[in-house]
Amino acid sequence: MYRNYLLGVAVAVMVFTVGYFSRVLTEPEPQTVPIFSIKNATSSGAFSGAEDPAKLVDFATFWQTWAQLETNFYGGASSTPVEETERVQSAIIGLVNAYDDPYTVFLPTKQSNALKEQVRGDFQGIGAVLNMFDENTVFVTGILPGSPAEDAGLVAGDRIMAIDGTRIQATTLEDIVAHIRGKAGTVVTLDLVRQDGSPATVPIIRGTVAIPTIASQAVTQVRQVAKKVVEKADELKNSVIDAVTPAREEPTFEYEAKKENYRIVRLSTFAESSVSAFNKEVESFVASDEEVFILDLRDNPGGDMRVAGILASYYLPKGKLITYAQGANNLNERYESFGIENFGAKRETACFAILVNERSASASEILAAALGEHKAANIVGQKTYGKGSVQRLIDIADIGSLKVTIAHWYTPKGTSLSHNGYTPEIPVKYELNEPTPDPFVNTAIASCVKE
Repeated sequence: MYRNYLLGVAVAVMVFTVGYFSRVLTEPEPQTVPIFSIKNATSSGAFSGAEDPAKLVDFATFWQTWAQLETNFYGGASSTPVEETERVQSAIIGLVNAYDDPYTVFLPTKQSNALKEQVRGDFQGIGAVLNMFDENTVFVTGILPGSPAEDAGLVAGDRIMAIDGTRIQATTLEDIVAHIRGKAGTVVTLDLVRQDGSPATVPIIRGTVAIPTIASQAVTQVRQVAKKVVEKADELKNSVIDAVTPAREEPTFEYEAKKENYRIVRLSTFAESSVSAFNKEVESFVASDEEVFILDLRDNPGGDMRVAGILASYYLPKGKLITYAQGANNLNERYESFGIENFGAKRETACFAILVNERSASASEILAAALGEHKAANIVGQKTYGKGSVQRLIDIADIGSLKVTIAHWYTPKGTSLSHNGYTPEIPVKYELNEPTPDPFVNTAIASCVKE
C-alpha cells in the first residue's frame, strides 16, 4: 500500500523529471551564461568563449541559416510564428544532443524549475495529486498530508471544472499544474464537482508543500525457534557410567515462540527533505524493540548525492570513504562519512539491509555499494541500473538550464558504476513467502536471522 502511494505521488508531483540523474550540483547563486542576441552578433559571426578568449568559433553559417529562414519561410495561415526564444532553445537542444549523452540535456524553464523542486524536496502550490482522463476532465486522485489542499477540504474524487474562473478546456496536465501552482501565500480558486454531483467553489491559499520522499512500515514475525535440550549423556559426563557407555542418546529439542520486529523504510528519491524524514525513522527504530532496519531503494532514480552522503554517515564511522568523483577540469571530489551516531548502540547490535533492483540508479547504487563494500549492511536484490555520473545544473540566461555531465562516481574500492551497476551480495530468494508477500523483504529478513 505505502509503495503504491509513493509511486502515485512521484508521478503526479515530479512530472517534469528527465530520466535518471545523480547528484545535481546546484550553485547557491546559480551560474548564469548569457545568450548573445542576434542583433548584437559580430559582423564576422565569431563568438569568443568566455573561458578562453583565444578560442573562436565561427557561427557565420548558423547566422546565415537563421537569416534565410527569417526571410524565406512561409508557414501559411495554419502555422504559428516561431518566437526568437523558441528558436534559440531549439538550437541549444541540437547542440546538446550532439554530445550523445543521455544525462546531458537542456531543460526549458518549467522543466528546470521542476527539477530544482525535486532536488529540494518541496514546491509551492496546493499539494493535490491530479490525473487527467481527457483534455477536459481532471480529477483529484490524492491529497498530500498537511497540505493546503487538505486544509481547504479537497478530497480524492473531486473533479476540477475551472481554475480562477477559467474553465478547463482542451489543455494539458502540465498547463493545469502550472496554473494551480504559485507563490506561497497567494490564493487559487477551484470550481469543483463533488463525488455526489454537487458543485463547490473552493479558495485555497497556496503554501510550500513537502514532497513525501519516505514511507515506512513495521513487520512482526513470530518464529518457532528450536532450543536444544541437554543430552542425557552430557549429565553423566566424567562419571563411571559415562566411561562404560559408548553409545550417546540423540539430542532432543523443544520449541519456543520468538517475536521479531522489523522496520522497512522506503526512500523514493534523494531530496533535501529526505534527511529529516530519515532521521525520524531512525529515532523511532532506536526507541523500539525492532531488530532489523531495511532501507528500500528499489525504483529510486537518485537525486542529490550530498543527501546520500549524509544517509551513509548514519551507518559508517567517521572518515570512511563513501564515494569519489573524477571528471572535467581536474575535478577530484571525495565523500567521507560524518559518523552520525543517531543509531546509537543499535548500530552495533541491529541488522541493516538495503534493497535494490534494476531501476535503482545513481545515488541509490552509490549508497548501496558503499555500505556493501564496507560490510555495513546486507545488500539484497538485483543488479542496479548503472548510472554513476555527476551532473551540474547551469542556468542559461532566463530561458532554461543546462544539465551537463561533469564527472563519474566510483565506489570506495575504485569501481565505476557507469554502465556496470552494482551487483548485490545477496540475490532475491523468490520462494520465501513469510512474513510478507514481498520476496525482497523476506530475503533481507532471512539474511538477518540469527539462530
